Amino acid sequence: MGQTEMMGLVVDSLAERAIREIAADPRRGLRRMVDLGSEMARGRSQREFFTLTQAMLSDSDSPYYALLTRTVRRTAHETLKRFAVDLAWNCWTEGAARIRRFETETGVQAPWSISLELDGRLGLELLTGLLTDAQRVGCCAVLCFAGNEAGAYDGLRLAQRFPENAFALLAPPAVLDEAMTARAADCPNVIVSVETAAGYADAAARLRRAGCLFGLHRFYRDAHEAHDILSGAWIERVLGEEGLCVTAVARSDCPPETAEQVGQYMLNCRTGQRYAVVALDFFTDEHRVDRIMSEGRGRFFGVCADGTVIAHRAGKPVRTAANIRAQDFVSILRAESL
Repeated sequence: MGQTEMMGLVVDSLAERAIREIAADPRRGLRRMVDLGSEMARGRSQREFFTLTQAMLSDSDSPYYALLTRTVRRTAHETLKRFAVDLAWNCWTEGAARIRRFETETGVQAPWSISLELDGRLGLELLTGLLTDAQRVGCCAVLCFAGNEAGAYDGLRLAQRFPENAFALLAPPAVLDEAMTARAADCPNVIVSVETAAGYADAAARLRRAGCLFGLHRFYRDAHEAHDILSGAWIERVLGEEGLCVTAVARSDCPPETAEQVGQYMLNCRTGQRYAVVALDFFTDEHRVDRIMSEGRGRFFGVCADGTVIAHRAGKPVRTAANIRAQDFVSILRAESL
């Protein structure tokens, strides 16, 4: 067994112990877990992140203690352990090291995650090939936007094929019926996010009963829709569902200045500890993590339902000439068109 595999087993054991400690004493357990993360952090940006988190948790009234208490109580412990290890170790530590090594050797920037629009058209084998290539580079986080039932099934099948990757499945409430929820519960490396459209409360209740790790999300495309987020109204409406996180997702035609406002607002909510939920803006925070992983640089890699690759330019997602049906992952990264 190599050093990486040995460390993986150690991290797995530490995560299991941390969950038990948090269940017994949320405040002490969470502080110990963050302290451990700080000790294991690699790189300046990761150390800065844990230093900030330690400072936030010095507030004994932090709502994040309540958030963690209910998450540990309601979520299957195997799911908490597997997802935490896959995200914190396989993506943000080991994956980050492979990404930096790839970037140093090739001079090509690599993303920390892949975003997939899924509706059943791309096919599982094509997607499996893409994720296999990405995993070799160190890209081990997969964000699946399921447009229908077929897309959600594909996302969960991929999660089962790649148990060491961290997956997020974002889907409308109608897709997350009892059968889909049961399938998600069998995928401990997945966090499910429910779109806050009609029926979202029922979908969230199903996920809670199944012991799934879950959050909620919404889309926005203009200042009018962004106002519902910036006023705090949206977060306050969905707090009662008790998800781990709430995520705002800018549409492709959203003005960059509006997306920037929402991104800053969600960051302020998070660092200001306004709510017992982790507030995120999809594109802003995806790019923020990417910069941490690559020590100051960042790169977005998305795939449309027809295989077209999406890049992020001038603050907006744009379609490129690349397509995963015609090119492999590394060839796309090297292409000047991206």
